[in-house]
Amino acid sequence: MYKLKLFKLKPNKKKGLMLITKKDFYINKDVVFLNHGSFGACPKETMEIYQKFQIQLEHQPVEFLDRKFEESLDYAREKLANFTGAGKDELVFVPNTTTGLNIVMKSLDLKQGDEILTTDQEYGAMRRMLDLYFIPRGVEIKTVNIKLPVKSKEEIYSSVLNWLTPKTKVLFISHISSASALRIPVEEIIENAASRGVLTVVDGAHIPGQLPLDLKTLGADFYAGNCHKWLMTPKGSAFLYARGDNGEKLKPLITSWGMQHKEAQAPNLIKEFQYNGTIDISAYLSVPAGIEFLKKLIESGQFEAVKNLAREFVEIFAEETGFEQLYPVDKYFVQNMAAFRFNNCNPVDLKKYLYEKYKIEIPVFTLNNENFIRYSVQCYTVKKDLEILIEAVRKFPKR
Repeated sequence: MYKLKLFKLKPNKKKGLMLITKKDFYINKDVVFLNHGSFGACPKETMEIYQKFQIQLEHQPVEFLDRKFEESLDYAREKLANFTGAGKDELVFVPNTTTGLNIVMKSLDLKQGDEILTTDQEYGAMRRMLDLYFIPRGVEIKTVNIKLPVKSKEEIYSSVLNWLTPKTKVLFISHISSASALRIPVEEIIENAASRGVLTVVDGAHIPGQLPLDLKTLGADFYAGNCHKWLMTPKGSAFLYARGDNGEKLKPLITSWGMQHKEAQAPNLIKEFQYNGTIDISAYLSVPAGIEFLKKLIESGQFEAVKNLAREFVEIFAEETGFEQLYPVDKYFVQNMAAFRFNNCNPVDLKKYLYEKYKIEIPVFTLNNENFIRYSVQCYTVKKDLEILIEAVRKFPKR
């Protein structure tokens, strides 16, 4: 009979040593992988646990997806809630942050003349979502231009608050920008916005596993975050958080059974969103294992060592390549990622050159008509990887 259990991860052999390396992942050995921020990378240990759940599903699909469904997900949700500082019934699993934020924004009852305030640092798909949902309804979307480079978080805070008006009903903002890796002081911004009665929706795609998260203290009305990135769980594992009874306002993107076929009582967030048709929930059930793996990195000292590696190369990269540093090198702004602006070469050509000649996997892109490159590092990254990147960029023919 199927029985949910947390498969145990292997303990560190020697506390304090950086024991996790590239061999503990499935990443191709010949690739200089500096793009963890896009899709993450799942460690072999966590992947094995994920696959065990999938096999359990196939042993007894009805037991797994029917009789034990709520029990299994409730267990995993409680572990994630404890990790993120949320109430167990204040969050629900979703496949990705994009799905979670679509649920929130499509559920909002905004009318012509209302305003949504956002910034020019948002994920492109989310900006597209806002335009698609709200422009036809006559809702004005105001965009704060965050001038780069920034010198302090106070600059960002002031820029955002200066755009709040009595018509602002929703603040839609990233915790860390996907493109520029810019950390936004959402804690202070949320507090001010809430005092004005503004609903706050936070894109936290890059936060779980990269920064400590206490959703209760943060105070956002809605928050969505990925587990598959910095928490390094299998793809298709993320969460949507709704503070207090905010979950009662949400409507599913896809109407399914919810919990109508069950006798169990639950708040709207769980009742309508926990069960949305037949899906493989193995990725969700693997999230507790990802949390345990992260604890192992923290206890070994490698969690902080990775951040120090990212910080160490910011000024070096800027000086050696001539690309522009976007924020101070400190423990506030630089975690596992750093982005740089440039205008002396074609981004498409540079990205192609880096991968084809050096096997460097790294995002090079255009945002707001400006060119950026962003490196992100994880426990499998070594100094040599960043040195290869610098050498490659230096050798690329500039205009």
